[in-house]
Amino acid sequence: MKTNFSQLQTNIASLQRDINQVKTENIYLKRVLDIRKSIAEIEKENVNIKITKVEGDTKEKLVYVTMLIENNGKKINGYLSFLNSIIDNEGNLLKIDFNKFEVESLPLINDVPIKRKIAIKYIESEKTQFIKSFGFDLSGKFKDTLIDSKINFDFRNLPIDWK
Repeated sequence: MKTNFSQLQTNIASLQRDINQVKTENIYLKRVLDIRKSIAEIEKENVNIKITKVEGDTKEKLVYVTMLIENNGKKINGYLSFLNSIIDNEGNLLKIDFNKFEVESLPLINDVPIKRKIAIKYIESEKTQFIKSFGFDLSGKFKDTLIDSKINFDFRNLPIDWK
């Protein structure tokens, strides 16, 4: 009888470890799915860009745009340039905060998403509910040429989640 009881305790402990492992894996998979979920998405020239999050920080007075950039073609060394417009719903022209700029040369490997976060200085949090236009260029060698070319991406009406 004692051996059955100890065997039962061992089995329960083993099941609890298995359940905890499955819970940990589920948390990981949920995070992966959340990262890949997008607010807006554009694909051009075999490059897919998804806006996954637009968060406003009232303390820092910034709006953070998080995006996934994925190359579906050959390997590209590209870079982002924000010479195009970033305009809020009030018509204000917004600027990138280059002190918090984490975008550099992007090694776009086939089917591997790269996550980037862009910080934008905002005007007034109470009135700024969304970014009307978020435009930028992705430059690189997209075709079989020695010359860099540009792909223009322009996202519209991105809602800001204020924190």
